[in-house]
Amino acid sequence: MTLLNLSREDCLYRLDTPYNPPTPSTSDHAFSEEYYHLFNKLEELMASHGENDAFGQGDYYLEPSIMRSRGMGFEVSNPKIVTMDLLRGLQKLVTENAPEWEICFRSDNFDYDVFISPSAVRIYRSSQDLLPQIGISSQ
Repeated sequence: MTLLNLSREDCLYRLDTPYNPPTPSTSDHAFSEEYYHLFNKLEELMASHGENDAFGQGDYYLEPSIMRSRGMGFEVSNPKIVTMDLLRGLQKLVTENAPEWEICFRSDNFDYDVFISPSAVRIYRSSQDLLPQIGISSQ
C-alpha cells in the first residue's frame, strides 16, 4: 500500500472537486445502483471496525449521500479505529468492487482527511501527531 501525505491545499482541492464523475448519459438510476453497490459493502466493512452512530458514542458516521461524484465519504469520531488494517480493508474494497471510486473519511473535528483509491492512500493531517498508529512519516 502506498501512503502519501497531502498538503492542506491539495486536500481542499480534492474535497471541492468531484471524483471521476459519471458521464451526463449515465442515468440517475444506474448511478444509484453503482453507488449502493459500494455503499452496502462499505457499511458492512465499517461495522467490523466499530459502531455507526452519529449522535451517540459511536466510532464513525456513515449515511447515504449520493452526488454526481464517484467519491464516497464518512466521518470518524474515534481515531483509534483508523488502523493499517482498516486502510488495507478499504483499499481492497475499492480495488475489488469499484476501482473507479474513491472513499474518503475525515475526523469529526476536521483534523484529518484520508482518501483511499486503488492506487494510493492519501492523508492530510493538521498535525503530524494525529494518527500515529498508521506509521506514515512526515515529508
